[in-house]
Amino acid sequence: MFVVEAKKDFICKLLLFYLIVSKLSFAAISDDAMILTFRIQDGIILDTSLAEQFDSLLAALRLEYDTLKSISAHPDYVYTELVVKTSPPYSEQWRSNKLLCGNDYVDSLSLKYNLIAVDTLFLNWFILTFAHPVQVEKLARSYSRDSSLFLAEPNDIIIDGDDIIFFQKDAFWHFAFKKGWGSCTEGCIYEYYWYTTVNMSQSNYIANLVDSGFGMPPSSASSPLYRWNIPDRYAMTGFPNVDSIFNAILYSQDWWIRKHAIEGVCRLFIKDGPWVTEDLNDQWYALKDELMSRNEELLSIINEARSDIDSFVKVSAEQAFIEISQILSSEIDLSKYQNKIKRKRGIVNSILINPKDDIASIHYYIGDQRNISINVYNLQGRSLFPLVNSYHTKGSYIISWHYDKCYSGKYFIKLTSKYKSELYSIILF
Repeated sequence: MFVVEAKKDFICKLLLFYLIVSKLSFAAISDDAMILTFRIQDGIILDTSLAEQFDSLLAALRLEYDTLKSISAHPDYVYTELVVKTSPPYSEQWRSNKLLCGNDYVDSLSLKYNLIAVDTLFLNWFILTFAHPVQVEKLARSYSRDSSLFLAEPNDIIIDGDDIIFFQKDAFWHFAFKKGWGSCTEGCIYEYYWYTTVNMSQSNYIANLVDSGFGMPPSSASSPLYRWNIPDRYAMTGFPNVDSIFNAILYSQDWWIRKHAIEGVCRLFIKDGPWVTEDLNDQWYALKDELMSRNEELLSIINEARSDIDSFVKVSAEQAFIEISQILSSEIDLSKYQNKIKRKRGIVNSILINPKDDIASIHYYIGDQRNISINVYNLQGRSLFPLVNSYHTKGSYIISWHYDKCYSGKYFIKLTSKYKSELYSIILF
């Protein structure tokens, strides 16, 4: 009995020590670094090494530009909370303020990520509170895998305001510092941006302010509207007409202008109206009316942009093509936009997609006798459909994949033999 109690005491002390060390490590990381890390990291537990790198980068930027010191990243969620809905008997345990509900899988997550409190919202709705911040979107997906939970989602923070926007490209880390004002509880009417880059290839971080003033109301500043579509509600009113948008997509030398024009024209096509407080309502509706009369030309240009040399632009074009083609499927023959992928030295000659019948035809050639396997993967790298796994003699082959049960989006087709493997990406719509 004494040994059991001593063991319990040791475990309690070890858990207390872990919580203290964990809190100290989080205390050394700024809220800005934590928020930016959670936006891009893969895991649920905070990636402290990435967060520390963000802190170093932000320090370099703020040392160079005093104005940026007063702008902080806006949290997307309460990073210590999940909102969940469950049913008896598990809800009974949580309504009694017990941390463990009796479901082995759910309880294992609660223990692993240090659940410290359960509060009842109403009936079978609860707020789960954890000891330290976690990537709550990914944690919610983990909880949602159990069928006893009807819902698990982050506790959103709706109010707009200042923010720091980030992405990586080439050897640079890009940051846009946003200052917002004017009814920010409902969505800031005005926004001012400072766009910066940090060169990661240097031994010492080199911060550079590329341009400022993006998004200011026209009466206050005449600043450029080209900068990867931020903010989206001012995105297209910088273009005088639809031809200028199409020219930007096809011919601009700057990748961010092409990306901005693609994403902006997609929203312009899909949305019914501009942001309620936008200063250029008339211009927005004029662009919208002109664009709606040029549907087929729009789809053709977006389709051409799917072959852009820049990977960021290609991703935007592929997503825009999916969204626009779904709307126009009843008006335009989409079969002429079959997704063709050709390789001079690859086994696969082409992949043809027929959106009307939800069939992808994979044409490939085998130069000698060998075993061939062909599999379809999603963006997470999970194998979804084994299409072929058999011995092939020399010759040409066609295999059809019926994808009617797949969601729209990007997939990968991997062909593997004893000597090599090839990976091809396709877009389904």
